[in-house]
Amino acid sequence: MWESEDLYLTPALGCITPGYLILAPKEHYLSFAQAPDALLIIANRIWEEANNVGARLGLPSYVLFEHGAATRSWRGAACIEHAHLHLVPSRDHGKLSSHLQTRYRHQQHSSLADIKTLDGGPPYLLLGNSSGLFSYETPQIASQYLRMQIAAQWGVPEKWNWRLHPMSENFWITVAMFSRSFFV
Repeated sequence: MWESEDLYLTPALGCITPGYLILAPKEHYLSFAQAPDALLIIANRIWEEANNVGARLGLPSYVLFEHGAATRSWRGAACIEHAHLHLVPSRDHGKLSSHLQTRYRHQQHSSLADIKTLDGGPPYLLLGNSSGLFSYETPQIASQYLRMQIAAQWGVPEKWNWRLHPMSENFWITVAMFSRSFFV
């Protein structure tokens, strides 16, 4: 969908809903908290642009999330060992936030560049929506936790696992939807 020297944007495997995108760095980082500031600034712009393009396409507001691993063996809810941000249209992003805030220690961040403070800490969930950008300390949580919540919002709670449910039709719908969109 989009590519720079450092990042690429693609429809998600296990595309729970049309418009579901993954933003990943080309260089290996365990989580975005380890990424350089310049990469985080560009990632922030892409998230904003996905929201703008999504709104023009009639999609609900996007949430951004990451299951941030601390180390290869202490991955929290991360299912792969490579940084990637989920950009997903969400029917009820407030419910995602309120559920996490009652269960996990959290902090608000001013931008993606501000998540560098999470590097070296325990696993985390990063969640951005129209209310702001928050991280939740989640040393023990189910793998792909936020994918489970998003799948439930879209009425397919049993299809949260991208390995078992690739949802290729939504993948190709997303390609078609964004084929004429330009990211900065």
